[in-house]
Amino acid sequence: MTTNYNALCSSFSVSQHLGVKMDLPLRRDNALEMFERMRKENPRLERFRRFEGELVLESPARAGEQVWVALRKSCVRSGSSDPRTIDDAHALHRRVLDVSPYFLTINPLDVDCLEVTYGFDFDASANHHAVALDALFAHSPLAAAVDGLDARPIDVQPCIGFALNDRCDLQAFFEVKGRTSVREVRQGRFSEDALHVCVTVRKFGSLHDIKELPALYDELAAHAERLVEQRAVPHLLAPIRDAIASSRA
Repeated sequence: MTTNYNALCSSFSVSQHLGVKMDLPLRRDNALEMFERMRKENPRLERFRRFEGELVLESPARAGEQVWVALRKSCVRSGSSDPRTIDDAHALHRRVLDVSPYFLTINPLDVDCLEVTYGFDFDASANHHAVALDALFAHSPLAAAVDGLDARPIDVQPCIGFALNDRCDLQAFFEVKGRTSVREVRQGRFSEDALHVCVTVRKFGSLHDIKELPALYDELAAHAERLVEQRAVPHLLAPIRDAIASSRA
C-alpha cells in the first residue's frame, strides 16, 4: 500500500513498541551485534547514537523518509517517518521483532505488551489548543461551557482509550498532543512546532511462542489501519486539517 496520508498532514509515521517485564541485557555485544545485523539488512541505518538510557540506530536526518531502531532496558522500539509505502514501514518493524528476541534473550513470558502507533503531524503556527477545541468540540456541551468567556485555550489535548475485546487486553487510543505553551498564548506569537495526533493499538500479555511477535504486529497494524481509515481520517484528522486552514485565513 502506498502512503497517502500526506494530503492530510505535514508528516506521517508508523512505529512499534515492544515492552518487556524484565530489564533487557543491553551489554555492548548484545546491542552492537543486533544493530550490526539491522544495518546489514537496511544500509540506511548507519548512524549510531547513545542517549541517557537509550541506544539508537537511525538513518541520517534528511528530507523524506527516516527510519530508526531504539533499545531501552524496558523496551525495543522502531519507527519509520514518511515511508515511501506503509509496507516498507511494516517490513522494518516485523524484522526488528523477529531479530531482537534472539540478540536480547527475550522470552515469551517476558513480553508485557506490543503496540503499533500511526502518528500524524500538522504544521500549525497557531494555538494548538484553540485548533483542537474548534476542530473537535465546536457546538458541543464542553465547548459551550467556555463559549463567550474572555478566555484563551491553554490545554486541550483529548485522549480517548477503549477496549477492543471483552478481556480488555486489546486496547486502542486516539490522542491529540498540542505543543503550544502558555507563554506563546500570552505573547500571541506561536512557533512552527507541529500539532501531533496518534492512533495507537496495544496488546497486553505474554506469548506462547516468541515467534508469534511478527504475526501479532500484523494483527495490531491491521486494527490501527482500520481505525485510521474509518474513524480517525473523517472524525479527527480532516477536521484538524480544516481548522488549521481556517486559522490561517
